Amino acid sequence: DFFQNFSKLSTFNFSVNSLSSFPDVLLTENNFKSLTILDLYGNNIRNIPKAIENLSNQLIELNIGANHLEEVEELVQVFKLTKLERLNISGNGWSKKTEA
Repeated sequence: DFFQNFSKLSTFNFSVNSLSSFPDVLLTENNFKSLTILDLYGNNIRNIPKAIENLSNQLIELNIGANHLEEVEELVQVFKLTKLERLNISGNGWSKKTEA
């Protein structure tokens, strides 16, 4: 498998591109086993997939600033990353839910 070549990769920086979602290949359990830093700053990501939990025992830094996350509830998945030490979520379009 092509991605097994990256099993020892610790940092993945794919900032300021046109991603509209998290790359599924990063979230597959057997790929990127040593990934500790994930930088997806400045893309067009709108939601955080449940599968990010597959990185919970290894990811220590996550940069998802300047994307298009709008609902604070999206962070529920991020808070399941138990080893996380650094998190950047700045510059997103956080909206406030209003009740009628």
